[in-house]
Amino acid sequence: MRIALLVIFSLGLSIPGFAQKIAPTTEKEFNYITVGYKIQLQAGLPMKADYKFKDLGRHEVVDCIVEMKGLYRKGEEQPCAMMMIYTEVRQEPVYFCVPSPDAAEELWERYYKSLIPDLSNHQDKLRYMLYATTKFWIDQLQQQSGESTPK
Repeated sequence: MRIALLVIFSLGLSIPGFAQKIAPTTEKEFNYITVGYKIQLQAGLPMKADYKFKDLGRHEVVDCIVEMKGLYRKGEEQPCAMMMIYTEVRQEPVYFCVPSPDAAEELWERYYKSLIPDLSNHQDKLRYMLYATTKFWIDQLQQQSGESTPK
C-alpha cells in the first residue's frame, strides 16, 4: 500500500500538462513558508505582498493534523509551492515547504533534509504526511478528470 501511494504521488508530480507552466519555487518563497510565515502569524503581520494562500486540504487522525495550503503568486492560478503544516496535540505546528516539481534541486534537498530528523523517531508522522500530500495530488487529478473523490 505504501509503495502504491509513493508511485501515485510521483506520477502526480510528473504528469505533463497537469498544471499551467509556472515559474519554479524560489528560495525566497521556500524561506517564507518554512520560517517567515510563522513569524508573520506571531507578530500579527499582513500577508506577504503579491502572494496569497489557498486551503488545499486538511487531514486529521487522533493526535495530529496535516494541513495543506498552496502559495499563489499574484495573477497565477496554480500554486508556486505548497505549505504543509503538521500539528500534534499540545505541540507547536511545524511548517514544511513542498517546492514545485521543477524547483531547484537545492530546494528539494532542503525539503528532504527537513524530514530527516523525524525519520528514526517519527515514522508514523512521516507516513501521515506522505498520505496527506498524496491525497492532495490524487484529489487534484480527480478534479481535473471530473471524477469524485472516494472517502
